[in-house]
Amino acid sequence: MSEPEVESLLAAPTVTDPLGHRDRAMLEVLYATGLRVSELVSLKVTQVNVQQGVVRVLGKGNRERLIPLGEEAVSWLQAFMAGPVARSCSIATRTLCFLPVVEIA
Repeated sequence: MSEPEVESLLAAPTVTDPLGHRDRAMLEVLYATGLRVSELVSLKVTQVNVQQGVVRVLGKGNRERLIPLGEEAVSWLQAFMAGPVARSCSIATRTLCFLPVVEIA
């Protein structure tokens, strides 16, 4: 993908909507880390360290990887977890980082 195509993709979600905000955070994490989609959707809050800017992922063959997030992905994750997620449930009681659509709608 070209840089303008990537920028267009990242700008596609409507971030004023909770689901759009979630989608933007997910796209930023995917773009910054190169995670597999299956790893992203099963990402747990305990695997994300925004202070250090890393995610800890258990991948194929049960290999653990420590992956840097990048500033933009960290920013969107923090905003998402402080905004739509915080309003819909307690982060302390959640396991998945990105809620299914029905839970935050």
